[in-house]
Amino acid sequence: MENCINVSSFSIPNPFKKKHKPLPIETLFKLPSLLPSWPQGEGFASGIIDLGGLQVCQVSTFSKVWVTHEGGPDNLGATFFEPSSVPDGFSLLGFYSQSNNRPLCGWVLVGKDAKKEGALKEPIDYTLVWSSESLKIK
Repeated sequence: MENCINVSSFSIPNPFKKKHKPLPIETLFKLPSLLPSWPQGEGFASGIIDLGGLQVCQVSTFSKVWVTHEGGPDNLGATFFEPSSVPDGFSLLGFYSQSNNRPLCGWVLVGKDAKKEGALKEPIDYTLVWSSESLKIK
């Protein structure tokens, strides 16, 4: 049995398997260098800004809503995202979209009516402004 090949450690490449290179938007965004360490703060830049009763904070974590792989820069399409990890009491002010030819690096603001004086209200209606339904988009 000296001339046997261990099949479990030997793999044959499949020439019919389609290789999928991840789009730039599907890769991790990396800064060109490490960030310096900063001293611990005490409330400054806590993440919430009060704009006269309307509090806003930045959200940079998303759930993918819709994607197309055609059109846009480099004909790689675009992806639409819904903010996730919205802090309690805050409301979405919009979604985020970007072209697929670069790593995901966006953010949106979410808002909260801190004084309950009408700075932010629930929407009463929506108007559909665009649909891909009639297009042959993959």
